[in-house]
Amino acid sequence: MTLLVASSIESTRPTTTRISRRSMCVAPGFDASPRAGRAPLRWVLAAFVAVAVVVTVVVAVTAVVSRDDPYLTGRVWLDGWFHGDAVWYCRIADAGYSYTPGQQSSVAFFPVFPMLLRGVGSVFDGNYEIAGSVIGVVAGGAAVVVFARWVWPRFPRAEAVTAIAVLQLYPYSFFLSGAAYSDGLFTGVASLRIDFAGSGDSEEPDLALDYPGMVTDAAASVDYLRADPRFDPTRFAVLGLSRGGAIAATLAGTVPGVAALVEWSGAVYNGSGPDRRLRDRRRRVPVVPELVRQHRAVPPAR
Repeated sequence: MTLLVASSIESTRPTTTRISRRSMCVAPGFDASPRAGRAPLRWVLAAFVAVAVVVTVVVAVTAVVSRDDPYLTGRVWLDGWFHGDAVWYCRIADAGYSYTPGQQSSVAFFPVFPMLLRGVGSVFDGNYEIAGSVIGVVAGGAAVVVFARWVWPRFPRAEAVTAIAVLQLYPYSFFLSGAAYSDGLFTGVASLRIDFAGSGDSEEPDLALDYPGMVTDAAASVDYLRADPRFDPTRFAVLGLSRGGAIAATLAGTVPGVAALVEWSGAVYNGSGPDRRLRDRRRRVPVVPELVRQHRAVPPAR
């Protein structure tokens, strides 16, 4: 699955690729071509196992968890890994999704981890506590290996080692060490983040940052991803955060072939509210298909 992330939050990190709204030319910001040399995966995995063991010992010694939860049926020293989202995943794996208006509900969680939890849990006689930790640590180890294989041939050795160490030692790396969370699964999704024209590291003036322009930038990003032979053009999703939710929704409704749309606290109005005047006014506002057509009329330049 390929994911385009649209957000109203400006990026503070340097971009590695610039996609020009006007010319659609792509200029890499660094040399991403692989160099000679193979990542020392045995050492990387050994370091990951060592970190996971140390963190698990700390969790086992310091965690204070009530055994009243019906899903805590595994080893006591695993209890500390089960907080917050882990309990939700267990509920979904056990009873499926549910929604209660006005209350926190399980529909906020993606289904991949609960599906794996249910499947692996059946191997452990329905013990979701053990299954969740197994999935968490295996996915975390796989994430570290995938990252090491990518970064090692593309950066000088010192920088590659530093990047791998940071991934395993940064404050929230414990999510990769056995917690029943889905963080380790995210490496299976290729994603693209962009700075809209007029924001972040963009070279366009500030006045270029408007809603039609942001949709046009997002459409240009779709074409950029689809032109890359490494990605499946039929498995393309758009995720929108805040104002990016409206951009993502517009993109999904005007650009053919978007397989999935994810709204994350999206500033989206569905046109079905009680204010009829507002609803009618929204319907009269032209949506962006004409801008998308204009964008596609510009031949890409490499």
